[in-house]
Amino acid sequence: MGSVALCAQTSGAEGPKPASATTQAANAAVLQELPFADKTAFELAHKGFIAPLSPALIKGKAGNTVWNPEQFLFIREGEPSPDTVNASF
Repeated sequence: MGSVALCAQTSGAEGPKPASATTQAANAAVLQELPFADKTAFELAHKGFIAPLSPALIKGKAGNTVWNPEQFLFIREGEPSPDTVNASF
């Protein structure tokens, strides 16, 4: 298997940056290398599923954000991943 490209998103006012051509090419290559047609892992993950995570923001004792589920709204089961995200994740 080839290399895996990762792209960190920035959290500043400028928002996330688009994927570079190199990142797009590396992520597209993963789609060709891994068996995404095999849905066994997804089916097994759904076995015993109890409930989705709460959409609520979780804060620590000092008022700091510990968990913000809105950061992961780009993840949609059954939909292609954005160009900035490696499909193997």
